Amino acid sequence: MTKLISGVQVFICFFAINLCKPTNSEYKKIFEVKEKIKGADAVIKNFHAEGISQNKNHWKLVANSAYIFRKTGIIKIVDLQMKYYRGGKLNSRVSSKYGEYDKKAGKVQAQGKVFWKAVNGRSLRTETLLYDQKTGKLSSNKFTKITFPDGDYITGYGFKADQKLDRYVLYGGSGIKKVE
Repeated sequence: MTKLISGVQVFICFFAINLCKPTNSEYKKIFEVKEKIKGADAVIKNFHAEGISQNKNHWKLVANSAYIFRKTGIIKIVDLQMKYYRGGKLNSRVSSKYGEYDKKAGKVQAQGKVFWKAVNGRSLRTETLLYDQKTGKLSSNKFTKITFPDGDYITGYGFKADQKLDRYVLYGGSGIKKVE
């Protein structure tokens, strides 16, 4: 009886270890996150920050964690959700798996399942997105899909646009389709 229980316990432990073992892509993601935080001056879990002037919000940022690099003025962010405001009113929002805020350059780069939605109902999906806070412009050199409120969408490889996605240039092999 003791040998049977030991054999079952060994099988359960073996099964549990193999079931919980990360895949190669998960190892790669873990490695990428460790590389991003190497040398951070501070680590903040459940990060929250706001940009306010003259009693008006300019942006709000919420993230799972943030890694602060004081010398360079860079904040590396994991699982970010950000809202942008114009005149104190919500203008657009973005979410992504990773992000980097360069305070000195005034630029935000989002990476991994990037989703941008403007208040006019237009949305954008891409893998990498750069937002320049000084000019208010968005850009990417990756596959991009812009969806309109009526369900039409346009795709291409790379783009430049304003925050509301009213004015944009989409590069390479774009097309419009009606979504039924």
